[in-house]
Amino acid sequence: MATPPDSATPWAKHIQTITEMITNIKGKLIHEK
Repeated sequence: MATPPDSATPWAKHIQTITEMITNIKGKLIHEK
């Protein structure tokens, strides 16, 4: 997959960051249980 330019999709990095945060939260919840 080619990385789209930031000028074309300024929200791409935000989506990636949010996805990583959600993954980390899920990992913590699973680890706690």
